[in-house]
Amino acid sequence: MSERARTSANIAQKLEILGAEWEMMKELVVILKPLQVATTVMCGNKSSPTSMVRPLMQKIVKTHMDPKEDETTFSQNVKIIVKDEIERRFKLLVGVDRFKEVSARLTAPFLDPRYEDLEDETSVIKEKVRKEILGLLQSSERTPSEESRHQAQREHESAMEFLSHKTTHSSSSVEAQLANYSAEPELSLTLDTLEW
Repeated sequence: MSERARTSANIAQKLEILGAEWEMMKELVVILKPLQVATTVMCGNKSSPTSMVRPLMQKIVKTHMDPKEDETTFSQNVKIIVKDEIERRFKLLVGVDRFKEVSARLTAPFLDPRYEDLEDETSVIKEKVRKEILGLLQSSERTPSEESRHQAQREHESAMEFLSHKTTHSSSSVEAQLANYSAEPELSLTLDTLEW
């Protein structure tokens, strides 16, 4: 811009960045850093499952886009806009009653052992997701080959079960498996779920 042969004084003046504008850019870099990190994580992983998108966006909104009183008005406004756009884009505020079906964006985090607690979801959404997963598991539980396996198990029950006419319920029932899964602690966020 200092070479007058290439840049006229009028154009140079329009292109010049003022000190206040530099400060605004510094604030933008800080505000947008969580989005840059999330993009790097999701694009740089060996696998970037759908299950991590909603929990990460919720964390960004709750921990990084909450305007603070000691911030400039510019920073507060940018954070509000970014927060609103993330919530709109990823439908973070849409209640489960607005979903016709519980979608993959809601069930995938539950099935990922890093996010299975659905910690940032409402209790209504958590319950709806658990019921949806239980229903899916129950509907796929009784296939013809599995039915024949259950028949073989009944034929080979223990003598005590036969004599008492009581069968012990296997811990392989869908409800028990889901309860066991839910009771397990969440995995560390840094752990690769494919190695788990």
